[in-house]
Amino acid sequence: MKIQNYTKQMIDEKSFIDMAYTLLNDNDETMNLYDIIDEFRAFGDYEYEEIDNRFVQFYTDLN
Repeated sequence: MKIQNYTKQMIDEKSFIDMAYTLLNDNDETMNLYDIIDEFRAFGDYEYEEIDNRFVQFYTDLN
């Protein structure tokens, strides 16, 4: 399933690692970390403050 078809609930429940994998496969191109986060923010209709905690966990999971 393409990330553009995810519902808000699906985005809330999926880890950003899984979503990043899907996004990068869908786009078939490289993206920097901040562009990925901006895409997630737009898809989930998050405010910047709302996404901060998930971003920290995502960055930690990448390591």
